[in-house]
Amino acid sequence: MPSLNLFIQKKIIVLHEDDSAQDAARAMRDHHASTVLVAGGDSNLAGIVTDRDFTIRLIANCDTTAEPLAKIMTAEPVTADEAGSVEEVLSLMEAHGVRRIPIRIQSSPEGHRWGLVTLDDLVAGGAVTIQRLGRIIKGKIRRQISGIWRARSEAHVQQTLRNFYRRVGDLADISSDMIPEISYFLLGALFRRITYSSATHFTAQLPKQLQEALFELPAGPDRDITVHAVLDEMIFRFRFTEAYAWSVVRKFYRALAEVLGPGVTEHLKAELPHDFQNLFEKTSEQPKEAEQAIERKVSRLQLKSRSFENAQVIPRDYTGDGADRSPSLLWSGVPDGTKEFVVLCEDPDAPAQQPWVHWIMYGISSNTTQIPEGIPSQPEIEYPVRLRQGKNSSGLIGYQGPLPPKSHGFHRYVFNLYALNSEVALPPGATKGELLEQISNHIIAEATLVGRYRREVAGRRNVEVA
Repeated sequence: MPSLNLFIQKKIIVLHEDDSAQDAARAMRDHHASTVLVAGGDSNLAGIVTDRDFTIRLIANCDTTAEPLAKIMTAEPVTADEAGSVEEVLSLMEAHGVRRIPIRIQSSPEGHRWGLVTLDDLVAGGAVTIQRLGRIIKGKIRRQISGIWRARSEAHVQQTLRNFYRRVGDLADISSDMIPEISYFLLGALFRRITYSSATHFTAQLPKQLQEALFELPAGPDRDITVHAVLDEMIFRFRFTEAYAWSVVRKFYRALAEVLGPGVTEHLKAELPHDFQNLFEKTSEQPKEAEQAIERKVSRLQLKSRSFENAQVIPRDYTGDGADRSPSLLWSGVPDGTKEFVVLCEDPDAPAQQPWVHWIMYGISSNTTQIPEGIPSQPEIEYPVRLRQGKNSSGLIGYQGPLPPKSHGFHRYVFNLYALNSEVALPPGATKGELLEQISNHIIAEATLVGRYRREVAGRRNVEVA
């Protein structure tokens, strides 16, 4: 990593804390500078003023540009020494959520000489990875948000969270014991689906505790997060029926729209795909009638396998510990209007940020009602059934059998069958995200089959104990 001295700006404006805001503004204008360091009565560094902070704080808190800098500066700024390293400066930026670090150049009887290192200069010099940059920006946003809440008492903060849960829970008809976990999951889906800047705006309207939790999630936009992916996770995480999961998701997002207000809601919806946007809209259909219609749609299509029973252990022959043969699938109850089928198999228990994709098949004719076992790992299959295969999470075409980490216990392997009212226009080798983005608005029915598997360890066989 390059030396810190390469990035230190040594021609820095230093004013006294008794100097006026107008003095700082003129100095910034005349020297084309964005930062002023502020010295205290003992000539030591007392604060820092940036052009952004100067404008916001002056307009918000001061009546005149004659106000002293002591009233608008950021006091006791984070500093570093000239003898330090770039890594130390980046660590300070990340830990404190700042983009500028004053650098102590040397000591003299008159006090310290100061320089400045900015995040922009480090980025331009290639000293910051994109991952590090993201963490620093996140830290800055958290610092800004915490400043909003700092003046509020802890009791007030807790009450704000309780009020949020109570209002959303009442509007969405969700029990008080489940509303915290459901709120975190469904808010997290929105946070990760939109851009980070939009997520910041949306999250700022939420209680502090939820803000802090959501900012720990990966930055978006994550296009693998679709309405159907959210529903699948709701079903398995909370053990809901599909109809009830639909009901909870719709009611929660409509309740959230009322809590956020129309302005924030419209801004949020503009960042979301149409299927997500529709969740915020009220329909003319009564909730109970809607749930019954969904229940009828879900119950028509059924998925089974001759290779294993639903919710039972997948035999070794169909796993990575065995022959890694793809299992058979067969279905019934095909709804009217079906044009094609899609099959997606994934492991939601995998130690990864997203469920591990094991198998993707699409382009399956509406006349097909079964897939035999042992489908070759080829992009296109013509016999005994015509279909195209996508990439699993290993980047390979075709089926990849269960192979969870040893001592991980049982993992679930979820086979989802989707009936579509249109044909999939993707070539072989599509990813899960590409597939879901194309089919999300064309699913008219779906069915699920779940298998379970765990790796054998010494002294234990791969069987369940009642």
